[in-house]
Parts: sequence; structure tokens; C-alpha cells
Amino acid sequence: MSADDHLSLATLLDEVRPLIVAARDRGEHPRYLLPEQVAFDAVAAVKDRDRERGMPMLVLGLEVVRAADQIAERRVF
Repeated sequence: MSADDHLSLATLLDEVRPLIVAARDRGEHPRYLLPEQVAFDAVAAVKDRDRERGMPMLVLGLEVVRAADQIAERRVF
């Protein structure tokens, strides 16, 4: 998905869920979601009130963190 594409949260959830399952199948316990910038912006728009109160942005129990650089694909860790 390019940065110019619109991203819905439903799409993000559908794409992140298999990453979480795969990580757990490997015995990992992911706590963070590192999305590409367009996905981060979509979550931030919805979670604006949480951010105003200083709370972390959570999606499917993972804290959403901003990438320092442009990334090619989202990942959980």
C-alpha cells in the first residue's frame, strides 16, 4: 500500500492480525506495532483523545509506535 492510498482501520486490523498470530506461533509475545506512516496517521486520527490524555495508542493490544524512517511494511515485535 503506497503512502497515497487511503487506509481504513478495518484494513489495518485485517492485515495486522496474521502478523500477531504468526509471532505468537513462533513463541513470541509481541507488544508493539510498527506501521508505515499512512497507517500510523490513520490510527492517530482515531486515537486522538487517548493521545491528548497521554495514553498510548493501542491496536489489538499492541502499542502503536512511529517509525523513525519510512518502512516498507508493518511489523509487530
